[in-house]
Amino acid sequence: MNNSNPQDIYNSILRYAGELNGTPQAGQFLLIGCLLPVPQGETLPVSVAPTTTAHSPKPKSKGKAKATVTDKEPLLETFTRKKGLTDQHFALLLGTLQQEGWISQDTQPDDFILLFSGRPSDCRITWNPAVGKGILRDLFKMMIDGRFIAPPDGYQYLRIVESHFIYPNGQHLHGLKGGYTSRKAASVIDSCRKILLLTPRAKDYRGIQSEIDDEFSDIRYSPYD
Repeated sequence: MNNSNPQDIYNSILRYAGELNGTPQAGQFLLIGCLLPVPQGETLPVSVAPTTTAHSPKPKSKGKAKATVTDKEPLLETFTRKKGLTDQHFALLLGTLQQEGWISQDTQPDDFILLFSGRPSDCRITWNPAVGKGILRDLFKMMIDGRFIAPPDGYQYLRIVESHFIYPNGQHLHGLKGGYTSRKAASVIDSCRKILLLTPRAKDYRGIQSEIDDEFSDIRYSPYD
């Protein structure tokens, strides 16, 4: 076996490593691995190991993220009603609002009554776009202030109204905080209050519609606001 000069071996390794990796620094790892001494007068180049970008491990999913309810998403929550109020109260209320042209005749009584059931529901009530939104707001404000109905804890009553009232084109009402109520509309709202004050006796139910007819028979409503 020929005795090779360490300098020659060192140079050969550097050349070989350079051919493989494009850098002579890789040769030092071979030198160290072979426990070969560095020739006198030579210094090992400072090695910078090939760097790779460390990727942080992705956090493990802890299940599906909870859906966030935005102001534009319709709610299923409905109003609870005062004890003593019946489905017939709200059926009479709907009849009055349909007669005045505020709510579409296409609205089913079951949908309107479900709005005051306290149960989650996707009920839809069609509002006449010619009637100002402020009137709808004040109608429900009357029922809230009179403690006839109440929204679930943590919910604003206008958000519930906006979730269930739509225009004929299917678009939900928004911006109920604006608008105003005319004197004529205020009179109708007061009649609605009287309906909700009725005691559940048949004669009261029979007489209320004729009373409303007499009071408003001479009024022709133009768009409210």
